[in-house]
Amino acid sequence: MSYLPADKRTFSLVPATDYTSQQETSPWLIRPFLRVGSSMMIYGRQGTGKSRLSWQLAYAFASGSPWLGFQIERPGPVIFLEVDMPESDLQQMIDNAAAYGINHPEIHLIHPKTPVGDYFDSFDVLKHSDRVSLASFIHDIKPVLLVIDTGNDVFRTRPGDVNDQVRHVLRTLRSMMQGYGALVYLNHERKKPQTYSKSSEDDSGSDKDVFMGAQAWEGVATTSLRLKNVDESTQSKHKTLLFKKHRLGPPGFEQLSLEMTKPYGFFEAKLTIPQALMLWQGDTFAGPHSYKEVFTDVAAQVGATEGAVKKAFQRQRESGVEHPWLSQLEGDKA
Repeated sequence: MSYLPADKRTFSLVPATDYTSQQETSPWLIRPFLRVGSSMMIYGRQGTGKSRLSWQLAYAFASGSPWLGFQIERPGPVIFLEVDMPESDLQQMIDNAAAYGINHPEIHLIHPKTPVGDYFDSFDVLKHSDRVSLASFIHDIKPVLLVIDTGNDVFRTRPGDVNDQVRHVLRTLRSMMQGYGALVYLNHERKKPQTYSKSSEDDSGSDKDVFMGAQAWEGVATTSLRLKNVDESTQSKHKTLLFKKHRLGPPGFEQLSLEMTKPYGFFEAKLTIPQALMLWQGDTFAGPHSYKEVFTDVAAQVGATEGAVKKAFQRQRESGVEHPWLSQLEGDKA
């Protein structure tokens, strides 16, 4: 066997201790869901409102305003690649967004169209011309977020293992965003089969909220969220956002209750007292903060008494829950 000299080798050995000490943690974009270089999947049945929820996320990044109560830590431009909605539906959503006050010039929309008909032309990130075009837009805009609606439609399936193709697609998209920000993609969820053999079961066990598409979509994602109707009606204004996968750290609770606003169809989070305590934004008041200020503000947000908020806070502290805003208090005692 022949051996290559060190200067001819294509990769190098790095001691694990040196590697870990040299690595810098990627900055947060929105805690605890996305850091620079990460990815998030939002999935759910067709008609639940994934596109509108992701548009709200895009607006939050473009404007720097919170998303469902979660603070945006690195706002900036967003590219929104829409390859699912027909032109008329997309126009209606954007008109509603403008009326609701969540349109922004830093949201840059890509919507491939055909010369005939209402629907978009087939976009295929695995096709060289489409891939180079998208990479060029990313280079020009330098977005902190690339939103794809939907992942299922961003490439044409080739013969072979679909999971291998999905992994290749996601790695390609994440590499395009390297150094800029994060990737968010939506996916339609199909119904779970009524019966299936043990050989077809995955490690999700009896989890009825598990994603039932190609497993690589969720396998590659850093974070996954499921948007579901509270009841079976797609017209229901009450939704639940489930936190299914969170590699970057637990959000502190498993789900959020959402209510769809009429007539625009966007979402407001209905926070519980513990959720409002965890998500309280420290810049609500100028100057040093006190526990009383926090408890008063949270009580007003959720329609509770200050005493109930204080008791919930004490229970959280006893169970080890972290509150980011505690660092802003100056020696105050609850």
